[in-house]
Amino acid sequence: MKKLNSIKHIFISSLILCLGVSVSHTSYAFKPNTLETVVVKNNGKYNVHYSKHDITRISVMNDRIKSIIKGDAPFQIEPDPDKGDMFLKIEEGRASNKIYNIFVRTESGLTYQLHLLPYYKQGSQVMLINPTQDRAKKLDNADDFERSSPYQNTILKIIRALYLNQTIDGYTMHSDYVAGNKNHAGHYRVVKKADQGSVYRTFTYKGKNFMGETFRCSNVKAHLHPQDFYDENVMAVWNVPFDEMNGDTCLYRVSRVK
Repeated sequence: MKKLNSIKHIFISSLILCLGVSVSHTSYAFKPNTLETVVVKNNGKYNVHYSKHDITRISVMNDRIKSIIKGDAPFQIEPDPDKGDMFLKIEEGRASNKIYNIFVRTESGLTYQLHLLPYYKQGSQVMLINPTQDRAKKLDNADDFERSSPYQNTILKIIRALYLNQTIDGYTMHSDYVAGNKNHAGHYRVVKKADQGSVYRTFTYKGKNFMGETFRCSNVKAHLHPQDFYDENVMAVWNVPFDEMNGDTCLYRVSRVK
């Protein structure tokens, strides 16, 4: 017996269109063409560049640098206590074409070894990106979004984002489209088959506590029944018999992350 309570019965029209969604895009304080980004992992070794005649700035995304172990590398080091970055500059009269080796230690306990290669232009900026740290930060952002209002309102915001193809801060967004090749056309995977036509899952949003899914039917005149899309983890289903915006018969579902 399915529990179709007040939260699960969400058949929204004008209400869902007037709710706001927290939308964010990752941005850096640097211009893209002046920033060297390096994907790293704990205890890894990486080549980056330092400015021979000017300042080199080193940052770690979603972390703070605690210290730099420079050995005999002739760098003056100045921390940025507000952002957790470090500024390096070759000591006066020590400019050269040498490659130097330093260790970067972060406040989260991670260590990265950097081979610094000489760079001839003025100013150099290096951003270290650890995907594990990045994902942890995104989950924190997703959790903040989910807890910013009662869960019933959060669910409505997720459905609205699905409907309008908007981003949600901290959520990963995945298309379920399977790319084609020279022998087969691209397609979406069929998740249900019915007399009215095949049902495809086309898009998935995933946060820390909730995930949202978009389903479409190959028959634009079909009516998808919400009760066919419930299981023990489903929090809400919104059925759109004919979605004029997207030109399909659609259904949007929000579930708890298992």
